[in-house]
Order: sequence, then C-alpha cells, then structure tokens
Amino acid sequence: MAPIVIDPNADTTIYLTEKNEHESLENIELRVLAAVLEDNSYWSKFLGHRSTKADTWSSEEHIEETIVSATAVEIVLRALHFDYHSKLKKSEADEDERRSNHENVVDGVGNTLSEDDQNEHNSLMKPENGGMCNAQGSNQAADPEQPVELEIYFPKELFDVPVDVVWAVLLLVNFETCRVAHKANLDVNRKVLLPWFQKWWQTNVPGHETSLDFEYLLFPTFALNDAIGWSYTTQWLCEHTSRGQISEQSPLDLHDSVAIEKYRHLHLPKEVIARIRVARHQLYVHLEKEVWSVARGKGGWFSEYATCACRVVAAYNYRKALQVAGVVEQKGSRYTDRLDPSKTIVELVECLDKVDYEEPSYPCTNCTAVRVKQRLREAKNVATVFRGLCLDCMEASLNEVGSPDVELKNRFPDYKYRMGSNDNHSFDGLFGWCNQCRIPHGHATWYFSWVNPTSRQKVFRPPVASKARRRATFLEGCHA
Repeated sequence: MAPIVIDPNADTTIYLTEKNEHESLENIELRVLAAVLEDNSYWSKFLGHRSTKADTWSSEEHIEETIVSATAVEIVLRALHFDYHSKLKKSEADEDERRSNHENVVDGVGNTLSEDDQNEHNSLMKPENGGMCNAQGSNQAADPEQPVELEIYFPKELFDVPVDVVWAVLLLVNFETCRVAHKANLDVNRKVLLPWFQKWWQTNVPGHETSLDFEYLLFPTFALNDAIGWSYTTQWLCEHTSRGQISEQSPLDLHDSVAIEKYRHLHLPKEVIARIRVARHQLYVHLEKEVWSVARGKGGWFSEYATCACRVVAAYNYRKALQVAGVVEQKGSRYTDRLDPSKTIVELVECLDKVDYEEPSYPCTNCTAVRVKQRLREAKNVATVFRGLCLDCMEASLNEVGSPDVELKNRFPDYKYRMGSNDNHSFDGLFGWCNQCRIPHGHATWYFSWVNPTSRQKVFRPPVASKARRRATFLEGCHA
C-alpha cells in the first residue's frame, strides 16, 4: 500500500497496524510533519521512541483499542496539521501587520517621527480615513493572506465517511460538555476536529431522513460543542418524530470488556434527553391549544361573551374541516378533539394547510370576527419557530461550584432573554432572546435548555406579593 502523505513537507513516517477484511494485520504508512506533533503529549512521546512501528510499544501504549480504525486516526492527524498551518499562517499575517504598523516614518527633512506621531500617521494612512494604506499601488502589503483551505489537508472521501467513523474520532479527542468529560489517549482538543466535522455535516446530513440517523448525531454534536448541529438535530427529532421515545444511539459495536468500561460514560445526561422529550410533547400541547383557540380561546366562538346561535354551526363546520384534513385523531368511526398522535409536527402543519373551513350561511358579527385562517397561521407559527435546544443555554444553566441558589442565579441571567420590539410571546419569539448564544432562538429554546438537576423554580422563585398587598387583595375580595 502506498504511503499516505498528510503534509507536503512531511519528514516523519508513522505506521499504524490494522486488521483488514481477511482478519490479517496490515501496516498503514503515514507521512507527517514532526513539528505539528511536538506540542502534543501523546505524539511527542511517540516520536521520542524513534521507532516508527506502533506495534513495538507495550500493550498499554497502543494508540487506542481495536474499535478505533486507522481512518479515524488519520482524520485526527490531518486535523492537527490543518490547525497547525492555520495558526502559523495567522501568526505570520499578524507579524507582517505589526511590522507594517511600526515601520519608522521620517519627516520632510529626514528625521524619524516620534512614536505618537507615527501612530497618528498610521491612522491617517488607513483607507477608512482617506489614506492609501493597503490601497492598490501602495508599497505596503495588500490584503491579509487567505486562510488555509480545509480541502488541502483532507481528501474528499474523508468528508463522506460513515457515522461510525465520526464516533471513533470522538474516542480519540478530549472534550467536556455539560459535565460530560472524556480524556483520550491522543490528547487532542475537540476544537481541532470541529472544522472537519462541520464539513462532514454539510456533506452527509442533508441526505438523512430517519430518526435513527439523527439519534446517531446527538452525542457527536453535543461532545464536539457544535451549536448549530446540535440545534438542528434536536429540532429535527422534535418535529419529525411522533410516537416512541427519543433516545441517543451509538453505531459502535463494542465487544471488548475494557473498551465497554472505558467508554461507558460517553452518553448524554438523563436531564438532556428528558428536555428533548418534553420539548416535543409541549410542541403538541401548544399546537393543539392554538388549533382550538378559535372556539375556546379569547374572543373565540365559545368565549364568555359569545351568545349567538350561529356559533354552534361555525364550530361544527370547523371541527368537520379538521377531520377531513386529518388534523384530529380518529378512533374507529369516531373523532376526538385531540391532534392525531400518529402524525409528526411537520405532518400536522401540512394537514393544517388543507383545512377548508366554511362559514355559516348568515354569521353574526362576532362569528365573522373570528379569523379562522389567521388563527391557523398562528398555530403553524407555534409549531415551526422552535429552534431545538441551545448548547450555550444548557451550559449556562449548570452550576460548577457553590450553591445553586446563589452562583447559578448570578450566572444564568447573562443568557436570559431580553425583550425586543419584534418579540412574539405566544410560544417562541425569534428576536431578542439570549443575545450571547451562537444560534438565534426564542423563549421556548431557552426554556427547554435548562438541564440543571436543580429545578428552575427553586433557583428563580416567582415573585411573592408583600403581606400588605395580600391583605389589601383579601379585603377587596371581601368587600366585593
């Protein structure tokens, strides 16, 4: 097998031993740059042996257990090289900029300007101030260097590996998310792998269609701290599944007892899974509430102020339209007022588009004022604005040290919502909530992202009226 060249300037060879399809051992040769691995505790020890055979080490010094493929190790090595060259190029660009900003400038008679005068000169030479710095025809450097392309260090096939390779990569990196921590033998920070994982996501996830596909992705997005991937995965599972429990799944087939014991902790906390399940249930609850708001809600046909006879006909026609569209549950030949539990949120929204409501022949003013189409649009909005769970809000809800009644209360409000002019208070406002989070989201995402075992009500106790106010309220009630 030809050697795999990871770096064009490679100066070191690493051999990995892996079983092939015939169960025989096969050596895989990797050409790497030693400077990339010198700062890594594992690989510096590896290179220090000056023996390029991994199988010459003692058993406890192998790279990882046999469940980890050579492809996963190659991905980690390529990610280390990409990270090294990205930082190197950025460092060189920063150094060039620093030098250009501190070049000595002379006045008209050849005297060097003072430091303050040079800073003023550099400021005036910037394009935004009308200067010629970095402009076309200038002697100074033009644009900063372009970032290192990910594709230079990763061939296309490594963006299309199966999900079990993604899980194998997880076993090789260090991470800590919401109190779930893992220290791997390779001692590689998860941030190094995030660019590769995000590219893998863009390549593979658009073709995923089953709940199992996304349950496989729950833990990888969680462990790698991919806020966008985690939000999308949890949102998809809440909106595209109906019956049954939402649970995390692993594609790894662990048989070795040592490996099973070592990786037993690599799963989501029970509070996280519980919040995903509760979020899906509440989507159904709020959607059902909005669907029936035309009859039971404020200003609906059966509100406390409605007394007309045509409201019964209007409600009958509306219920019939929901039945024909497949929105409500059917048991045998009878229909209930519950939403069809066999349908997902996405399927129910599609059914709402098919609701064909017919008004009574001569409706009164109150019945006409009930805008059925508008209420249905609001119901669909409730079901579609949920953005999944937020990793930043989840981390903020956890208290690392101290009493949860004190420390957490001082920490979590940083991520608490701030009302804006475009907020929607019904179920999930898209604007103004959690402006420090990496993904834009509304109240529902913030609410369901509370994963602290301590209940929210204990930390954020509802305001209690003073004794004087309670006494006044009681007296007012007596006089009434």
